[in-house]
Amino acid sequence: KARKTFVERTRSKQTRTFKVRWVFTVKVGEDGEIIEYKARLVTQGFRQRPGIDFTEVFAPTIRPEQLRLILAVAAMAKGATMRDPGSAKV
Repeated sequence: KARKTFVERTRSKQTRTFKVRWVFTVKVGEDGEIIEYKARLVTQGFRQRPGIDFTEVFAPTIRPEQLRLILAVAAMAKGATMRDPGSAKV
């Protein structure tokens, strides 16, 4: 089943193209066991021009610590109190 991640388009005469390449890596555990295979598509980003070739920056990942900090700040801004999750009764 195709994920439809990429959309193929025809290139107009005003647009620039960038060379891309696939970078493959293998994540290996401490004992040498292969955990997962990773692949990413990279381009020569230093040739891009802000406002012309791209209009926004996208970072696809966030660390759990960053998400927890953002949620904590948002909760405190609304007057919520912070509680230790370990002290919650089940």
